[in-house]
Amino acid sequence: MKRTLSALLVIAAISLNAQLIQQSLYNYVPQNTYQKIGSFSEHKNYFSIPTLGYNNLSVSNSGFAINDFVDDNGKVTGSAVDEVLSSLNGIQHLNFGYKNELINIGFSVGEKNFFMINMGTSIDVAATYTPDLMEILMYGRNGKASYGVNYDLSGTSYNITAFTELGFGFQHKLNDQLSFGARARYLSGLVNSNAKFEDVSLIIDPANDSISATSIFTAYDYGVSEFIMDDLQGPNNKIPNFSNAGFAIDFGADYKVNDKLSFNFNVVDLGFITWKNGRFKYNDISNNGYYEGLDFDQLHIDSTGLLDAFEEIQGIYDLNEERKNYSTSLPTSLYLGGQYSLTNKVVFDGLLSGRIINKKFYPSYTVAGGFQIYKKLQTKLSYSIINNTYTNIGFGFSGNIGPFQLYVLADNLPKAFNVYNAKYLNLSFGLNVAVFRDKDATSSEESSEDDN
Repeated sequence: MKRTLSALLVIAAISLNAQLIQQSLYNYVPQNTYQKIGSFSEHKNYFSIPTLGYNNLSVSNSGFAINDFVDDNGKVTGSAVDEVLSSLNGIQHLNFGYKNELINIGFSVGEKNFFMINMGTSIDVAATYTPDLMEILMYGRNGKASYGVNYDLSGTSYNITAFTELGFGFQHKLNDQLSFGARARYLSGLVNSNAKFEDVSLIIDPANDSISATSIFTAYDYGVSEFIMDDLQGPNNKIPNFSNAGFAIDFGADYKVNDKLSFNFNVVDLGFITWKNGRFKYNDISNNGYYEGLDFDQLHIDSTGLLDAFEEIQGIYDLNEERKNYSTSLPTSLYLGGQYSLTNKVVFDGLLSGRIINKKFYPSYTVAGGFQIYKKLQTKLSYSIINNTYTNIGFGFSGNIGPFQLYVLADNLPKAFNVYNAKYLNLSFGLNVAVFRDKDATSSEESSEDDN
């Protein structure tokens, strides 16, 4: 916990929301079911190439991009920091996520039932922060606030989680208009660190120029100290420890108004993990620290400026610790979408998606248009409003050569080549073996379309 507050800054600083927008638009990609479990599969059966079938990286920060802190010469300056801090309004959020699947198999049973089995690993970081927290991290006791004025941390939270999962999914086509699906997932927690700061602030004491917390806050930790900080405590925090069991469900439905228009609604990552014999931590409000803030000149030269700051931040808190079991929730995502097929080859999509972090919903809005040659090729261009930015252009494609399918999907393509100016990035890619249903009918339809 002593280093976790500073870790929030690091995660933000290296940022390349965890909404997988493009992926949710591609019905011909099997991994689409991670967002649209309720839409009946286009496949007769499929399986992903182990470890290559699905890789996803998603990072966002609503408050700033890396280059916001530097001047025209590429140096971090106080004036640039002041400008960033002045632009922050209210509680901000940042996310980092990575997922890799080891196994993903899907198969039909009859014409109206489809089953899925998946196994993989996920890393998820979800955090919220206030402008005051950013100021104390950047400036320390050299900040702009007067002595005796509180830095308000209320609304700050973080949840760092890594886990493995085994999932079993089912889809059913009730009739030509309505389908629904669900996936049950057994989770095994690997590492976790989390806290919420309510009615907590830091104050610079004018008497001795020190920083202290004005009230007690609590945090939980399982394995992060051992895994990252080399603070080993014996067998209590063995990594990995498969006794940390959890459960999650995804569910949704798809309704076709007619042959051209359909709507879908899906809930993803509704679940929890129980951590056995983790660390329960709380601060001693009588403790004082002397965190000076970042050395901007040293930060430009190498990373020792950050490292020195981490060491100093530890001195602010004197944490008491005891062992106990605790539970954490997964950050749940919601997807509400619609699709209109202008022709068999041209489709348009609309999507409202969002993530629930610390009981607050963070939305994004997307419109997309695409071209598809039946199951052989699917490509779409999207425009999204995410993190109060309006330049998010997404692009992707999936293509089949025989049963082999390659796909690459990006939600903010321009920033993929300019990550230092990005507030949001998401990239998915993989390789599957996929056999689509109704092959003969599709070939006949394709010939008929080409004749027209």
